[in-house]
Amino acid sequence: MKQILTRLLIFAICCIMCIHTFSICTRSVIYILLAIILAFGTILIADRLSPAALTLIHAGIFILCCMIPELVVFLPLFCFYLSKRPVCFTAPIGVLSIILASAKLPMDTLLLIGVLCLCSILYGYLTTALTTLHQQMKHLTDTSETNELLAKERIRMIRKEQDNRIYTATLKERNRIAREIHDNVGHMLTRSILQVGAIQTINKEPILTNPLSDLRATLDTAMNSIRSSVHDLHDESIDTKAAIQDMLNDLSYFI
Repeated sequence: MKQILTRLLIFAICCIMCIHTFSICTRSVIYILLAIILAFGTILIADRLSPAALTLIHAGIFILCCMIPELVVFLPLFCFYLSKRPVCFTAPIGVLSIILASAKLPMDTLLLIGVLCLCSILYGYLTTALTTLHQQMKHLTDTSETNELLAKERIRMIRKEQDNRIYTATLKERNRIAREIHDNVGHMLTRSILQVGAIQTINKEPILTNPLSDLRATLDTAMNSIRSSVHDLHDESIDTKAAIQDMLNDLSYFI
């Protein structure tokens, strides 16, 4: 939008110079219309052209200015893209057109045209540089945002993996404790219960009957408590959701 407004300002100045130099006549109107077609037509199609095609178009415009010196008045409009390579190599043709027009245009007008051409070239250079910087900054911003999102996702996955490892380690430790209780304490209690039962069977002393019965009941209660604790630890050591998910994943290969 700023480029168009600047072009319109330069175009207005060129029109004033054209009218001042050639007065209001059919010839000046033709020059103005031709300048509009060449300058603003180039603006519309410049972004879709290759550098080589853009160079050829500007070379053709400058050659036309050499053939029609009166068009030199609108030369600042055509100098915007001279800051870009390889379009800048057509600049000597523009200088030649100004030299050829010196016979038909006053010197002050030629000087003003030269100053406007330099301003147009400088503006084109600055615009190109700012556009490049804006694109680079946008690319860096997008890259930074993408990297930040990736970093957050990676941190979330690492934390999730750590939580899963801690949970898995906890389940394995519970399973180990349950297995040790079952293998050690459970077996010892079972042996004690069998021994007490054997003593009750061979006992001939009535005075020992009740104490042995109480001891047998205590051992049975302890055994039931150990069995319940072992079952609870073993159940907690199995991740049912993960186990079902693993089974479904295994079945998915056969679907």
